[in-house]
Amino acid sequence: MKRFINVFTIIIFSIITLYLTMASFNQGVQIYKGVERIVLKARGEYNDLPYTSKLNIGSSKKLLGKCLFVTIFLSDVESEFEPLCREFNLRRLDECFDFLTKEASRYDREFQPVYKDDNLIFDIKVDFNVPTDFNDHKWVRNLMSAIKNQIDLNGILSLYEVDNVSYIYIVDKPGRSFAMPWYPKAESEIEEMTVIYGRGQTGNLEVSGVYAHEILHLFGAIDLYDFEDERKELVELYLPGDIMNSSRVSDMNVSELDAYLIGWVDELDKKYHIFLEEK
Repeated sequence: MKRFINVFTIIIFSIITLYLTMASFNQGVQIYKGVERIVLKARGEYNDLPYTSKLNIGSSKKLLGKCLFVTIFLSDVESEFEPLCREFNLRRLDECFDFLTKEASRYDREFQPVYKDDNLIFDIKVDFNVPTDFNDHKWVRNLMSAIKNQIDLNGILSLYEVDNVSYIYIVDKPGRSFAMPWYPKAESEIEEMTVIYGRGQTGNLEVSGVYAHEILHLFGAIDLYDFEDERKELVELYLPGDIMNSSRVSDMNVSELDAYLIGWVDELDKKYHIFLEEK
């Protein structure tokens, strides 16, 4: 019995020690973050609203004026684009850019997407299976490097006088589409790209709103459908019909919040600031 009590005491003591160690570690992290925040504020580099850190940064700075979009139809060992499917996706891009152009005009802004030229549309086949796991993004960066070895992108881009360049990968497979915009601590000249799974998450042909939603991410817009606090209800109250909360362009809009993040308006009503705090 005495031996049991000793073992039990050791276990309890170990648990308490571990807890105190973790608590001290967490406190240390919080202290470090606090000091870092003070230093950054003193330098004028700290941003109280982290989701505005994308403003005017990366290859897709603002959705204004002439914006270049390079479209890459990507086939792999499991899928290949048939001509009709390829044309369908091009029509979806037309619908997407028509929507964005009209929304820009509501804010008295000019947006001219350049994407239809033959030298901006490529068909690339890879010898591996393109992942459909939403959390697996590394392959896209690797593929971008490989494509640069096959296509003289710099030569093509030099033909156009634009400040914004975005890359759109379209895969004829089911999956959850995603965007890879610039993010803090990344290279400032990083190529910003989106991957569109043309068969959607259910296997059905994707709607044009998804194209618009993901492209807006590249220019700074944030998701509004994944809040789990009070902001979930505030989205419906303050931002009804926001394209970043859904994907149906027939009854969606680019809200004032989106417009601010993508460069269409210069000031933002303070009531929207709550959406720009960390999730």
